[in-house]
Amino acid sequence: MNDCVTQTQFMTHPGLRDRPYSKRFHFALCKMLDGGLSQGTTMMCGIRATMGWGQVPEPLFPSDRSLPEKEYGDWQKIPKEAWEFSRQMDRAGNRTFFGKKFTFKKLAFLHGRKFHFLSRAFPLYDSSYVLEWRVISGDFDSVGWTTLRFLPHKNDINFEEFFIKPEFRKMGIGTKLIKFAEGCIAAGFMDPWLKETLGNVRLRDHFTHIKTHAPKVDIYTPERKEAVVNFFKKNGYNLSIDQGTEARGEMSKLLISKSLATLPKSGAIAKIKFLFQ
Repeated sequence: MNDCVTQTQFMTHPGLRDRPYSKRFHFALCKMLDGGLSQGTTMMCGIRATMGWGQVPEPLFPSDRSLPEKEYGDWQKIPKEAWEFSRQMDRAGNRTFFGKKFTFKKLAFLHGRKFHFLSRAFPLYDSSYVLEWRVISGDFDSVGWTTLRFLPHKNDINFEEFFIKPEFRKMGIGTKLIKFAEGCIAAGFMDPWLKETLGNVRLRDHFTHIKTHAPKVDIYTPERKEAVVNFFKKNGYNLSIDQGTEARGEMSKLLISKSLATLPKSGAIAKIKFLFQ
């Protein structure tokens, strides 16, 4: 059950790499996020736990494998000292992150609290390009993130991971984040690397769609699926069944799409698509 924990523990907080870390802390966070999978957890939950809360030293929450799995993975048993260590490490990392150069930087006040919306862009090895958005609170707590991945060779933009930490939900942060991400595309975001790759072709004329598959862990229960569907409906998205998957005999996928009104109706068809399994 700790496979995803082992593979994601070292993504952040390098100061812990030479110290024993609590696998139980990480697994308990995964169980908090996966909504109670009957056994084990998922890689996506492991990544989210690492990005959102980092790691803590083993003595703060000992990984006693003699415990039943339900008790071992009970996040409500995480002691206050472990939460506080996680918070301090997270804030320290975000202070460093905040000092980096960003493509975009936005400040928003929601429910009387300050939040920084930060974005940076960088190329990947497969000739794709990433525009990453991170949300950090005024106290430098990790709040949420999303990623737009530009694929020039496929004429697609993948709206990849989209996540807001549970304690920051229902504050309008997710809506603000998705609007900022959509706005980058509607405004014709063109990083120098993309400009060099595409030449004089306008961004909105080259990339015709934004699309993604939601992690199954987000929609595998009726409650979770309802929350996801309601969120995108609230933000102006339309729902339909992807007929292509049915024709191929695959499991039906829920297609959530939205036309970008700021783009011309003629020429390239510009939509943001969310394909949920």
